[in-house]
Amino acid sequence: MKKKPLPEARELSGIELAMIAINLEKQKEEIERLRKALEKVMEVEAPIMEGWETPAYKIAREALGGEAI
Repeated sequence: MKKKPLPEARELSGIELAMIAINLEKQKEEIERLRKALEKVMEVEAPIMEGWETPAYKIAREALGGEAI
């Protein structure tokens, strides 16, 4: 498969850099909001005994990188 040539590099303008920074901050906020939602799912679905994890608890735990709350 033939590779496409890379576009020529160019400097980004101040406005472009500001837009990238704003988008990055919005993405960080969204990630934090989703993390809190997953932690809430883990609280609600916390197993009453070891090995009794619900599917929702397992999915939330895996999405958080295996972290337990």
